[in-house]
Amino acid sequence: MDDADGRLFLGRGWGEAPQPAAPPVADPVAQGSTLDQALGIAGRQLWAILLPLIVIPGVMAVALSRMPLLYTASGTVIYDPAGYAPDVLQSIVKTDPTTDTVLASQAAILSSGAIAQRVAEALDLGRQPGFRPSPSLPAPVRPQAVDDAVKQAISVSAVDQSRVFTVSFTARDPAIAAAAVNRIQDLYLGDQLALKTAALQAADRWMQARADALNATLTRQDAAVAGYRAAHGLTQGVQARIATEQMSALGEELMRAQNDLAGADARQDATGGRAAGIAQNVVSMRLAQAQVQAQLDAARSRLGPNHPQVRALREQLATLQAATGTEIAAVHADVAGDADAAAARLASLRQSLLLLTAEGARDAAAEGPLAAMEQDAEVTRKLRQAVLAQMDQTAQQAAIQRPDARILSRAEPPLEPSSPRIDLLLGASLLAGLVTGLGLAWLRETGGLTFRTAAEVRSALALPVIGSLPTVRRRAGQDATAAMILDGSLAARQIDSLRARLRLTLGDPLILAVTASRPGEGKTTLALALARRTAMRGERVLLVDADGARANLSRRMRAEFVSNSAEGLRRDGVSGCAILPVGEAGGLSAQGLRGAMARDAWRRDFDLVILDLPPVLASADALTMADLADAVLFCLQWHRTPRRVAAYARDLLALPGGRPIAAVMTRLDPQARALRGFPEAAMAAKPYAAYARR
Repeated sequence: MDDADGRLFLGRGWGEAPQPAAPPVADPVAQGSTLDQALGIAGRQLWAILLPLIVIPGVMAVALSRMPLLYTASGTVIYDPAGYAPDVLQSIVKTDPTTDTVLASQAAILSSGAIAQRVAEALDLGRQPGFRPSPSLPAPVRPQAVDDAVKQAISVSAVDQSRVFTVSFTARDPAIAAAAVNRIQDLYLGDQLALKTAALQAADRWMQARADALNATLTRQDAAVAGYRAAHGLTQGVQARIATEQMSALGEELMRAQNDLAGADARQDATGGRAAGIAQNVVSMRLAQAQVQAQLDAARSRLGPNHPQVRALREQLATLQAATGTEIAAVHADVAGDADAAAARLASLRQSLLLLTAEGARDAAAEGPLAAMEQDAEVTRKLRQAVLAQMDQTAQQAAIQRPDARILSRAEPPLEPSSPRIDLLLGASLLAGLVTGLGLAWLRETGGLTFRTAAEVRSALALPVIGSLPTVRRRAGQDATAAMILDGSLAARQIDSLRARLRLTLGDPLILAVTASRPGEGKTTLALALARRTAMRGERVLLVDADGARANLSRRMRAEFVSNSAEGLRRDGVSGCAILPVGEAGGLSAQGLRGAMARDAWRRDFDLVILDLPPVLASADALTMADLADAVLFCLQWHRTPRRVAAYARDLLALPGGRPIAAVMTRLDPQARALRGFPEAAMAAKPYAAYARR
């Protein structure tokens, strides 16, 4: 609680409540600019940053120097399946639609083990570096090892949203890489063409066998038809069977015979009735007779009946009439003969037609099976014709056959290696080194297990830090305390500052306990240096060596017994301060120390009583004796005291009955890199050199 003048009242009575923990104090470094923080961290953690930044790229450079250069050649192939016009080929040589599955299958074929094996054999890759099998492998498995290495060197990728493949091959020799890609392309196209050609050949063989089978079947069917015809007399004519053609021809002859008979009868009737329609020669003779009759009539009327000319015409007329009668009789006889012949022929034809009709009835009964046999033979003939036509189309397709893919670009030997990417890997290693260094610096900066600055102590332990004692570089055999109390030294200035802060911060406690969490934290050196420096400035100081287990203080000081002292006080030969050993070193025990302090003699005779207590975690006397003091100085060795140990000791000191606590950092090296950017580093800065007398 605060007194009237605003100072923190610490109290010096017994049984008072302990001082509440001070609120966390903001880190002064955190309050600075981001640039200042970054520069401070970089200065403190320079080696943590530089070490990975040097080691990782260095290791990468060494690794890259040992890695062989690899060259990757690439070529492109487009999958463009060709269709088949004949339906039979579409069923035999099937072409799948272009889907993602089909494209993936083609990519797998390009990078298959069979392709790799043939490429290895064609280019003799088993003798090339990078593919040569290890001599330790058994001979039977070495070819497989070469094939596996070649397969791993093949890379096939499909260009997005297209049927184009990029075929790549990686080898130590750029020429081999390009040759391998071109060989893969050739093998891929050759395999496709060979596969399609083999399929067409298989189809052609199948169709040839089918045609041969149909030919044999048709031959048997034709022989069966011919045998059936011969057995049943069903001889085939030019356009139909012989019997049918004969009946057709006989019918035509019968019609002509009927016409001839009708004509003969008509002519016979005409010649018998002396009517028209007789022979042409009779008509001409009658015309000549009519002309002679006309001449005779004219000559008779003009010349008379007995004129010689009349008589000659009369004889000529008689001759013509006799000849005409004779001719008419002959014509009549011929017409009658023709009619009789026509009638006889007609009767014969009718008889033949009856015979053929009866024979046709017998043939009709045998034509049913023959028609079925002829129909089967015709079907076989059409099938054979279709197969022969398909064979012709297959031959045409084989002549224009092409693979389902084509090469878009051939591979050329690459000019630059594809692996290792030295610039990329070195850049990545530099970046990785920088990131690792920054991460390591951050871990060291934020995840420290010890204390570096007063701000860290205030944040972790909620204790005010009232001083920092620098480490002292002394000559051999020189006492550290002697070097620390030299006037004008950095350590002396810090001890004087500590004494002033005791007055300002802790209310000038009369009895001051000095302890630490564990041995070796510099508490005894601090107590001795503070006692000597304060005594040298004219104050009455009593230094109590209460760490009886080690008694380092009593051994280090050159002290003489003070006369008339019941407690066994000694006096320091360097500064003149009084010294009281407790415990094994002589003098009072812990219980006697409590009684001596209760008599108020020390409070009357001394301006400052310093208790050098045991470490808190080493002895329970530290807590008992700390309760006798007005305030406690908790020593923390810079960059050595573990935070968790200090926090545990701090909790023990804060038990009921404890006293106000302030922290002091010991053995601090202001020139250490770990303090760069922190205020503690300023104590050894050059601007302060004028305040020190060397």
